[in-house]
Amino acid sequence: MKMLIPIMALILVSGISPVKAQTCVFKANQNIGFLKENFEEELALYSTIVLNINGKIFSTIDTGEIIIPVNQSHFDTIRYTYTDRNEIKQDTFICKLRQNEVYTISPCTCCGIFLITPEKNAKRGFIKFENRANQDYIAMFSEAQYDTIPKHADTEFLPSYISMNCGFRPSDVVIAKKEYLNPKYDYENWSKKPVHEIKALKKEQESHILFKTQFLFLHEEKLIVAIDQKAKNIRISLSDSSTGPGK
Repeated sequence: MKMLIPIMALILVSGISPVKAQTCVFKANQNIGFLKENFEEELALYSTIVLNINGKIFSTIDTGEIIIPVNQSHFDTIRYTYTDRNEIKQDTFICKLRQNEVYTISPCTCCGIFLITPEKNAKRGFIKFENRANQDYIAMFSEAQYDTIPKHADTEFLPSYISMNCGFRPSDVVIAKKEYLNPKYDYENWSKKPVHEIKALKKEQESHILFKTQFLFLHEEKLIVAIDQKAKNIRISLSDSSTGPGK
C-alpha cells in the first residue's frame, strides 16, 4: 500500500526569519561496538541505511557530521532506504527539527531499525484528532493504541506512548473506518488459514484505511490531525502551544 501524503500546515511561525537560514546537525552514533555480540544482524541492516533529510544525504556509516537546513514553514521530511535480505526498501516520515539542535542516529534493537535522538529537550509528544465528518473513525497511533474519533468531535491531546527501548523512532499515525477493527482481521482468527487467504484479508483490512503517515516525535510536539466534513482531506499540523499535554 502506498503511503498517503498528508496536507501539511504548520502553525508555528513566530520568530521565523525570512532571510537567515536555520540549521541543525545530524551525526551517527559511533559508540555501538558493544552491540555486535548480540545484535549482529540488526547492525548489518542498520549499516545499509541512507537518509535524505530535507534534501541532504547522510549515511549511518558516515563518521562526520552534516548540517541540515530546518524547514521554516512546514514539516521536515526524511526519506530513507535500507537493504533487507538483498532487497532495497524505502520509507518516509515527517518531523519538526529545531535549529541549533544536534540529532544522533543510532541502531534500534527493539521494534525498528534506527533511532534519532536530540541532545536537548528530548521528549515524546501528544496527538489530537479532530473529526468534522458525519461518521465515526478509528485513530491508531504509537504502539497499537486505538481511539474512537466520534463524528463532529475532537479528542483530547493523547500521549504518544512507545517502548522505552525505542522511544525516538517514527510512529504510525492512521485513521481508518470502523470496519478496520472487525474481529475477522484479528490474528487468532486467520493465523491458521492458507497464505493466499491471509494476504487477501490483510489487503481487505488495509482498504479501510483513510489516512496513513509516520511522524517522529522529538521535542514534546503537539500534533493535530483533522478530518474535513467530507472526509476527503486530512490536515496535519502542530498546535501553537509548543509543549505539554494541554487541551
